[in-house]
Amino acid sequence: MKNLLMLALSLPLVACVVDVDEGPGTTPPPPGNGNEVSGSITQSGTWSGTIVVKGPTTIETGATITVAAGTTIDFIGSNSLTIKGTLDIQGTAAAKVNLKPQTGTFFGGISNSGTLKMAYALQRGGGIYGQSGSITITDSQLSGVQGDLIVLGGGSLNASYSQFGIPTDTTHCELHFNGGSPISITKSNIVGAPYGFMEYGGAGTYTDNNWFGNDKHIDRSGATGTFTNNWFEGGTAKLSGFAPADLPTSAAARLTGTGPRG
Repeated sequence: MKNLLMLALSLPLVACVVDVDEGPGTTPPPPGNGNEVSGSITQSGTWSGTIVVKGPTTIETGATITVAAGTTIDFIGSNSLTIKGTLDIQGTAAAKVNLKPQTGTFFGGISNSGTLKMAYALQRGGGIYGQSGSITITDSQLSGVQGDLIVLGGGSLNASYSQFGIPTDTTHCELHFNGGSPISITKSNIVGAPYGFMEYGGAGTYTDNNWFGNDKHIDRSGATGTFTNNWFEGGTAKLSGFAPADLPTSAAARLTGTGPRG
């Protein structure tokens, strides 16, 4: 698994141009309401309505794409979104942002080496792959990928009030970290996979989370994350790779106030 992850993170990113003809020597505008996108996005702008990712798409360094509340981002086939600049998803409790395959079950996911901010989002069918930069996730639910849901090889991650996975998820591993710092996951649910967390690297703190419906909650090797006041369904029997002195205890009962707020 770790070898496959490193191969995926090392693949080169191929830049192209947005599929809009603005004439020679011009830079295409960022997409807006109802547009299809692919290629290289070099200017800042706002996405709203329905955005269709019809080809591999990169938000380039220096560009910020703001995603308005209630927006749907549909991915055609295995197309993916690469972030070198900033993607700021501004959903609300009443108008969440949906990221999903246009048809079928899976899409190519989001690869981040810039800044990804995600609030009140529902992402289904594609994972998040952090290489560097920063990822912030709040009040969001992510699920249903073909492999691992959030894969971190570097950069920072701050996730709170979110849910990773659903009962009987298709995902193999909800969290798979080989590196990254700082990492914080709090007030969240990790649910429904053969592995809730493969902790093989990174400097993390994991506080006030619920772990349930996983065949194994945490499998670690050579990692040093700190777990405080987590509830593990079935106790700690589904934890492996911890030194005896580092084995966390389970909260007495499932914690309230975790997961998306609304």
